[in-house]
Amino acid sequence: EPTTLMYYGKIPPERDTAVKWNIDDWDLVPQSTSPSVTEYLNGVCGTDKYVPILDPIHPKWHDPTAEKIYTVAYCGGTHECHACRGSTNDIHMMLKQFVNVLREFPDSIHISAWPQFDGETATHLEITDAHKMQLLNQTKIQVIKNSHFGWHTVKVKKLPDWNKYNWTSRVDDNWVPQLKSRVAEACICKNLMLVHRDPWNEIEHYLEPDKHFIYFDDADDLRVKIKECLDDWDSAKKIAENAYREYMRVHCINAFYHKYLQKWDTYAA
Repeated sequence: EPTTLMYYGKIPPERDTAVKWNIDDWDLVPQSTSPSVTEYLNGVCGTDKYVPILDPIHPKWHDPTAEKIYTVAYCGGTHECHACRGSTNDIHMMLKQFVNVLREFPDSIHISAWPQFDGETATHLEITDAHKMQLLNQTKIQVIKNSHFGWHTVKVKKLPDWNKYNWTSRVDDNWVPQLKSRVAEACICKNLMLVHRDPWNEIEHYLEPDKHFIYFDDADDLRVKIKECLDDWDSAKKIAENAYREYMRVHCINAFYHKYLQKWDTYAA
């Protein structure tokens, strides 16, 4: 993923691992964290085996009987803000700002595995995946930020052809794209996705704005968008339903199997 490239400063075949990794040993390498990085890895490795996908989730995680008792959720830690705590650049604190805004709304939730950073805002800490999916099935809106702030610019600039690809366009701000698994989770749980508009907007590789999700630009805009969607939920929930149908048609685990795996499944013959 982009943050791993930042941390190591090496592409996968060049990393110091116990077992050397060789792209030639594989027919296909699905990559769910960044279409931009998928393009980069194909380019520098001289292959087309890296394939961008949305995380494929099993349909069993959709609960059609769930009542939408929570207004808005953020699922994830805000630890990137801690990593950038010495920065004077306001963009490094945007995720904290987003979480603080959504927690202004009654019956909002923040799910995090990072109690040391999120104790003030988190309503659910270190819960199981099953519990998380239950909560998301009961939630109307999910706030999503498909990017990440790291702190390894020097290492990125050691990567081959690092400056020839779009994923590094904001590396001097320690900012990279990172398509979150929350997109897939929101789709299958019928959460209306409010997605932060960033320099890459990688969600558009799979879904359409205003048809499957809604963009917001900053914390103030997020507050407005949440209120508008809750005030007209009958209209807003249609966008969530569109995203659910598209995900089930193209991206869920069944679709992933039929597209990529069935041809090698000897038991299906």
